[in-house]
Amino acid sequence: MQQDVHAILQQGEAQIAKAAQGLIDAARNEADEKLTAELSRLEALKAVNPNIRDDELAAIESNRQQVMDALAQAGWRLDALRLIVVTHQ
Repeated sequence: MQQDVHAILQQGEAQIAKAAQGLIDAARNEADEKLTAELSRLEALKAVNPNIRDDELAAIESNRQQVMDALAQAGWRLDALRLIVVTHQ
């Protein structure tokens, strides 16, 4: 039985790896799009409003870079597995 469970887990890992990478890529694209848009918005606002400080722009860029770095390292893991064995007597 243990060999069967390991075989099923290995098959599942291959399928999940593809799905997880797709989700991670989508999250990376969405984060990049939203944080870049926010940075562009602040830069455009700074052009007409001198009260926008450079450190605000730097903070958004730093935040964007940290998020992108974290998502580049993202992966999936199996947290739990519940196995129910039914025996017939």
